[in-house]
Amino acid sequence: MPGKLENKYDKVKVGDVFTWLTVVSDTFRVGDRWKVMCRCKCGNEVMTDAKRLLSTKKPHKSCGCYQAANRKPKIKKEKSKIVKEPLIDKIKLGDIYGFLFVVEAPVRSSGKRWHAKVSCRCGTTKYVECYSLLGENPSRSCGCWRESQIKATITHGETGTPLHGRWKAILSRCHSKGSKSYKNYGGRGIKICDEWRNDYTKFRDWALANGFAEHLEIDRIDVNGNYEPGNCRWITRAENSNNKRNTVLITAFEETKSISEWAKDSRCVISNAALRGRVKRNRRLNTWTNEEMITTKLLRPQ
Repeated sequence: MPGKLENKYDKVKVGDVFTWLTVVSDTFRVGDRWKVMCRCKCGNEVMTDAKRLLSTKKPHKSCGCYQAANRKPKIKKEKSKIVKEPLIDKIKLGDIYGFLFVVEAPVRSSGKRWHAKVSCRCGTTKYVECYSLLGENPSRSCGCWRESQIKATITHGETGTPLHGRWKAILSRCHSKGSKSYKNYGGRGIKICDEWRNDYTKFRDWALANGFAEHLEIDRIDVNGNYEPGNCRWITRAENSNNKRNTVLITAFEETKSISEWAKDSRCVISNAALRGRVKRNRRLNTWTNEEMITTKLLRPQ
């Protein structure tokens, strides 16, 4: 059999007072807990844990009436009724509020609101609520003042447009060492002129005046020159590919063209890829003239 449970709360004696509770019995065991009977100040008798009577954190003080007696009553805050005075006497004909000039005395519209007819400095005439003229954040214009402030912070308003994207790409490959194309442009000493670099609008005006279109690309006439008005033009992607440093040029029939241009010529009887292969092999073997490479058909096996 298990040993007898030791009474750790035998110091709780009959007659002891704990706040509003008076002990009226010795401690007794209920299960594994030690209980005691107490009489409350209100007259109720309750059974409570002896441990709770001796607790320093949350001691048992009463049958429950102690909390009810010491509970702070909830005070209902009455909403102050703010009575707004009619503004018909405060806003008069001829008053000026910022950019707004009162041209008609206030009148009551639907409901309880008062409106006054005002004329803005920009020439707009409209009705505004009287409280909006005298409130904490009063109206000072028809809306034109805010628009003017927004416009003042805008430099050109074309960020994200195709032309602005071309300008940013030029700046990147000429002046940003982190750009993948820097080695072929800025790394070779190619720059963008100060006029275009410092002011996008100057570049935009030149581009629009020189035939810019979204399907065209900017090209430097001198591939080793800078991006500047006298050295740039707008051409197609095919034309631009013929003006690269690595473009292979062929002179035939007293004309000089790239391989792609000769492949489109009516005198060429083979495809672009076949002509490119012939030029590559002929550099090594040197067996055909340029005219023969262009006009000789492919020999197919029998």
